[in-house]
Amino acid sequence: RGPAFINAWEVYQVLASNPTPASVPTSSASKKLRIALLNAGAASPGMNTAMRVFVRMALHRGHSVFAVHNGWAGLARGELAGMDWMSVNGWAVTGGTFLGANRK
Repeated sequence: RGPAFINAWEVYQVLASNPTPASVPTSSASKKLRIALLNAGAASPGMNTAMRVFVRMALHRGHSVFAVHNGWAGLARGELAGMDWMSVNGWAVTGGTFLGANRK
């Protein structure tokens, strides 16, 4: 199989496996990040699924992920919440966005 299949297989294994973070090397090139996830614009199909995959892959790689509710306005108001493996459970089958989005 080609590299695209191998990459897709690795992502599948992470998403379907035990929610324990992988050991992340401590070199300067792979620092643990603190990532804020927000939506801008109107809600669209597939946003929850994309956010679920992003959150779980980032957690698997040892990063911290925070949800920003209601887009940029929510960020300005400090509407942040830490996310863990189960905070995105069930998001893959629901359209729209659980985080909320606005056009401001």
